[in-house]
Amino acid sequence: MKKLVMAVCCAASLLVIAGCSTIRATNSFNENKQTLSATGESVAHVNGTINGFYVLWYIPLWCGDDKDPGTPVFFTNNVKVSSTVGMVSKYAADQGATKLLDLQSSYRVSPGVPFFNWLFAVKECQVSANAVK
Repeated sequence: MKKLVMAVCCAASLLVIAGCSTIRATNSFNENKQTLSATGESVAHVNGTINGFYVLWYIPLWCGDDKDPGTPVFFTNNVKVSSTVGMVSKYAADQGATKLLDLQSSYRVSPGVPFFNWLFAVKECQVSANAVK
């Protein structure tokens, strides 16, 4: 019974740290008299993140959904720069932006133990951009 409870707790904690997608934005930069573009009207600074839990490096068990941030999808590889850029672009367009400037991305795999990454890995892709009209 104790082993079952421990297994359920481990699985629940993995769900908490992996298989999530989030999108965050701010437009409070104008309080500091800052502009994001010399030619356009600033809309927001947008940051999107997609995480996923993988087995044997390539097989996604669950990942964050790029179409509906905050919900997981199973057996779908969404932890890619293209998926994350699409999620950020869609959110910016929904806010009224017509362009993304200063687009930056990062991609990492945890944990940093080489052999363990081949068995289980948590991958994360993060993209941020300035949205302007």
